[in-house]
Amino acid sequence: MTATAIRNVALQYLAAYDYDAFSMNQIANEVGIKKASIYAHYRSKEEIFYAVLTEALHDGKQKIVRFFLEQRDQPLDETLHAFLDGL
Repeated sequence: MTATAIRNVALQYLAAYDYDAFSMNQIANEVGIKKASIYAHYRSKEEIFYAVLTEALHDGKQKIVRFFLEQRDQPLDETLHAFLDGL
């Protein structure tokens, strides 16, 4: 649960600011833990970033697969246009 909370807080900071605009202390405070407790889950801020990125890419891939499976009975050109319009 804590690792997920850490990722979620980091994602909020990354979406609102950028990588250099927040610290491990800020993440810990937002999650409600001590900074040292973060290291039980992640070795560094960079590792948290990669965990957030990996999860986002995985979610994106799942959405793309689901979209194409739902459209499999449609003509390919219409499916591709709908996909690109959705981007």
